[in-house]
Amino acid sequence: MTSPNIQNLKFILSSLGKCTGAPVKNNLRSDWCPFQKNSFTTPTGDSKNHNKDLQKQKLPVDLKTVTKTSSVPKLETSPRDDSIQSVSSDPDMLAGIKSDLRTIKETFALKDVPKEVFWFGMGGLAPYVITSMSTLYLAWDLNYASANGVSFLFDKSTAEHLLHILEPTQIGLGAIILSFLGAVHWGLEMAEYGGKHPYKRYPLGILAPALAWPTVLLPLDYALLVQFVGFTGMYFTDSVATARGWAPRWYTTYRFILTFVVGVSIIMTLVGRGQIGDSITPTEQARNHLQALRAEQRENLRREDRARLKAKDTDVKNKK
Repeated sequence: MTSPNIQNLKFILSSLGKCTGAPVKNNLRSDWCPFQKNSFTTPTGDSKNHNKDLQKQKLPVDLKTVTKTSSVPKLETSPRDDSIQSVSSDPDMLAGIKSDLRTIKETFALKDVPKEVFWFGMGGLAPYVITSMSTLYLAWDLNYASANGVSFLFDKSTAEHLLHILEPTQIGLGAIILSFLGAVHWGLEMAEYGGKHPYKRYPLGILAPALAWPTVLLPLDYALLVQFVGFTGMYFTDSVATARGWAPRWYTTYRFILTFVVGVSIIMTLVGRGQIGDSITPTEQARNHLQALRAEQRENLRREDRARLKAKDTDVKNKK
């Protein structure tokens, strides 16, 4: 028994060849022709009932052949289409990566920065970088000595003594560099670069040393963190000044390199100092000296008071 769909397909194929009216066969009307206007094919009542019966029937399920993707139509792609898709997507990804690498390369190329400015600036940062690297190495050497019983290059007392020298040295160098960055704005204003803006650029030159020098009174960790904030803030300030035409265009790129080197150095020092923790005695900073001076002054005042009271008692006794 053939299904109604197959019968309809046979009828349509025969109609395309004849396009003539034909008697009803198999409960179907054959007065339809694709080349005639207003021609149609309508099923009879028996065919409608048969279709309804077919719709009510449930399809048998075979669990061995039914899968999650058995009813999903597969998209057939030729090898040529796959190659076209891969070729079209790869250049987009590579273009983005190449653009990022080009930006990084142009940033560190420093083509517009004068060589004299660059090398003198790097020379000024050299003591700061050496101090930071020395702190990191000495911290490693102390940990090596604690783990193995013998130090690699310096003994514990020597390494501890050197750390007590390097820590305040790095803080002092950071304060000097940060103050110099503020002084640059004074020089640009005196040279009237980008016009006259005395009430805007001179305060910038004062702000940097005002933030830098109080850090010599702070403990090492807090001092370096405050200086890091100062260096970063001055970089953004210099970027704004360059955008307004108050500094050369290359100055922002140059300042980025300086800030990057100083930031890495501060991080190295904090990492090295964090490795040794409280295993060494704390460094006597300027704050400790001030506290010692205050304590000595208080003690001198107490001695003077005791001496004054003693002299007063002596005078009273002599009068009696």
